[in-house]
Amino acid sequence: MKIDTQSAGADLSITSMTFQNLTAGATAINFLGGQFISTFTKVAFNDAGIGINVNGSLLDPGSSITMSRYSGVRGGALYENDPLGYVDWGNLPAGCGAGANVSKAGARPMPRYRRPSIAYPLRWMTIPAWSYAIRKPIPSR
Repeated sequence: MKIDTQSAGADLSITSMTFQNLTAGATAINFLGGQFISTFTKVAFNDAGIGINVNGSLLDPGSSITMSRYSGVRGGALYENDPLGYVDWGNLPAGCGAGANVSKAGARPMPRYRRPSIAYPLRWMTIPAWSYAIRKPIPSR
């Protein structure tokens, strides 16, 4: 799905969409530019051949894409291309019972992990009986 710049006042909201049987290495959702504040709910990334689930690399400043209640073998931040942190995976993946966001120094909780001047997006990995958040620094906006 390719999504390009919209006219002023446009509203983009997707509820229930499934990606399967795509060309190997395909990008499922590809933002071609523009500023979007959008929510995608119940998107299933069911094809193991998907290369990138959401490409937010060309989104303009001020964008905020929420992926809520996503599923599938290629769901989640691990398969995105989002160098500036505009795509937010709005829930914990299946198997993760809890999560927390902390500041760079670990001294206090942060309301959202992509708002501080140095952002650390969550990368979730589930190991039997344990769930870990792996963080990697991304550039400030």
